[in-house]
Amino acid sequence: MTSTITILHTNGCGGAPLAIEAGTAVAAQHDDVVVETVLIEESADAIERGFRGSPTVLVNGSDVEPDSQTPVGSMG
Repeated sequence: MTSTITILHTNGCGGAPLAIEAGTAVAAQHDDVVVETVLIEESADAIERGFRGSPTVLVNGSDVEPDSQTPVGSMG
């Protein structure tokens, strides 16, 4: 079964490159892990994707910080 690491980010997010680098490093060590990056540009996309601020990291669709106090859809 393939696992997916999804990095949701906004344009210019300072933390996105590090999150992408970390996800890519994990994927390089595991044949069954893929990394996808998603640029969040609109509030509707943020809500649909479960975006809680940039970057948001999901593993198989679940937020790695499920107890975050930042509301879903927060763009700034």
